[in-house]
Formats: sequence, C-alpha cells, structure tokens
Amino acid sequence: MKNIFLVTASSLVGLLLGYIFFFTIYYINFENKIKNTITSQEKFVVINKYNKILNHIRPEYSKYSELIFSTISAFKDSDNILLQGDSWFMQINYPANDKAKSYKDVNIIHPTDNDLGSLKYIQEWSKSKNAGVINAGTGSYSPSLMSVQLEVLEKDFGIKPNILIAYIDQTDLGDENCRYKNNIIYKNNKLTKVNATKTLTKQAFDYTRMLKISEINLSSNSKITKVFKIVNYELEFEFTKFFKKNYFKVSNILTGGWSNRKIKKCNVGEILSYLGKANPNEINYFKSSLEEYLTRAKNKEYIKEIYLVSFPHLKNLKNIIEEEQNNYTNISDIIDEVLEKKNNEFDQKFVHINFSEIIKNNKNLFGYKDYIFDNIHLKQSQHKLFIKEIFSKVR
Repeated sequence: MKNIFLVTASSLVGLLLGYIFFFTIYYINFENKIKNTITSQEKFVVINKYNKILNHIRPEYSKYSELIFSTISAFKDSDNILLQGDSWFMQINYPANDKAKSYKDVNIIHPTDNDLGSLKYIQEWSKSKNAGVINAGTGSYSPSLMSVQLEVLEKDFGIKPNILIAYIDQTDLGDENCRYKNNIIYKNNKLTKVNATKTLTKQAFDYTRMLKISEINLSSNSKITKVFKIVNYELEFEFTKFFKKNYFKVSNILTGGWSNRKIKKCNVGEILSYLGKANPNEINYFKSSLEEYLTRAKNKEYIKEIYLVSFPHLKNLKNIIEEEQNNYTNISDIIDEVLEKKNNEFDQKFVHINFSEIIKNNKNLFGYKDYIFDNIHLKQSQHKLFIKEIFSKVR
C-alpha cells in the first residue's frame, strides 16, 4: 500500500513539474508561439466565419478588406468583371517573389509599385473601358470552392458581375480529389459549403489549431491566463492527435494492408501526383465539380459572359513545345471535354481562353524560364503578359 502511495505521489509530482516546465517554456517564448496567429479581432471574426463555409480564405496577412476579395475598380452600372480562381489570380494583388526559394516567401506581403504590374494593367484597362473589376482569386481555390464563393459574394456582399473570368489550374484536379471531396456539404441537392479542413497531420489549410490559439490570445489581456489556456489546449490537442492518428493508421493497415498505413497530407507533391497518375474516377469527379460550378454560374441571370482560363505548368509546356513527351494530364483538355459534352446546355455563354493552344500557335510567347521555383507559377513580368492576353480577349 505504501509503495502504491509513493508511486502515485511521485507520478503526480512528476506531472506537475512537467506542466510547470511546459508552462514556463510557453511563457518565455509566448511571442513566438503566437507569431503566426490572427492578431486582429476583426480579421478573426471574418476568417473564423468563412473558413466554415469556404474551407479557407486568403491568409491573415491580407488586408482586412481583402480577406475574401479585392476591389480593383469599383463596379459600374454595366460591364462589371469578377475574377475567380486560385493563386494565379491572387497574384494580381499579392504578387509572387521571382526569387522565392520556397512557399514560405513566395508571396510579397508588402509589394512596391514595381511588383504590381498585373494590377496596374487591369486598373488602366478598366479605366479605358469604364468597367468595374473585382478579384476574388484565393490560393488553391478550385471549382467546388469557387461555386460556393460565387454564392457568398452575391448574398453577403451584393457582387453581381455580368462578366465572369474563372481561372482553372492544373492543380485543381488534385485539390478536388484530395483536399475538398470529403468536406463538401449539400442541402436540397445543392452544394452549400465546403467544411474547414480538420486532419491529424499538418495539412494545408487546416486552421483548427491556429484559430483556437488566436481565439485564446484575443480573449484575454492577461499573459498568464493566455499561457495557461494555450498550454492546456496544446496538451489536449497532442494527446488526442496521438491516439486518433495511431488508431487511424491501425485501422488502415487492417483494412488495406501495410501499404495503406500512411495518412494523406495533400501537400503540393501529392496534389501534383494526380496529374501524373490520374485514374478515370478521379478525372470524372473533377469533371462533375467543374460542371456543377459552370452550371451555377450559367444560371445566374446577371452573368452574361463566362471566360474560362487555363495555363500549362512547366511539364505541360514541355509537351507543347515538344522537347519532352510524357503522360502528364493537361487540365485544358479536360475543360474542352466538359464544354463539348455540355455544348447545348452551355451554348455561347462560355469561352475557353486556352493558353496551351495559344502557346502552341506562338511558341515564343512563354518559355521554360518564365516560372518561379515551383515550375507552377509565373514570374511577375510574364504574369502581366498572361493577364494582358486574357483581357485582350474580353470585349
């Protein structure tokens, strides 16, 4: 009995000392612990609300007024353009760093005038055409998220464009299948939201932990109280993650064997892998997501013209210029298949600005050195050319 008491007491003392140790470390390094959290109550409210509807919105470093969209030129009585898509269009307001070595420093958070060539071009174009332009491009947005975003922009912000320009990226195939497929929510057979990502690993756009720590940090003025709540949350989070993660792995092994033990992280490499090994089911799922988005856009009475834009990544470009032949899927071809299949339904409202075809007819327009480190996004001067080509085809 005495030994049991000593072991119990020793364990409790050990746990207490361990807790005090963690508390002290967090207290000393508090500023580092909250460095990448949301520091504005206004931003927290917006991000917390729309992450539950749109899976994610623009990063916390974005201006408060630009977390969901940016007004490039105020909407007029007519000729109003909405840009939707992923980081390719977000680059207009938050340009890519030509010299970036990784995604940690890829976006220029505080761009200079020299960095904003694409934005300036659109501003000048809209002024000459007396047109309004709103850019809702957001990193990793693909058709499902764009479909829901279209509703949010209309219902919550009164945005009703008569011209829609939608960028469909090569990575959208992987995004739809890996990131969003299990998060889509339907109500009355209509896609209404894409739930926030909640995973057991550090997956892109899983803001669960960041939002909770942000909430704690914003809810109290006392540093001791903040640290106490954050330490408790972190311990609970790691404890839960450990058991859920291992339970998930064991379940996967029992159902699919040892090779099935890994948990999908849906990182860039995994997203791109869908282009190299896409199976018919994955392609058909992407097609259905694209069709759903296009049907929703077409049914908006205020939208009179819809331009779909696609651009090759470096691997696609090598196929086009015929230096390299591979089986890498080109999303442009899938878009054409969808438009051809739905020819009677989609009629003349849709135009595909297919840069794969444009480059095939003018192989000097873009080259292998026009991409930044990831071989996916364009450098600034080439991005301006990309934007210029798009707007030259809009009436």
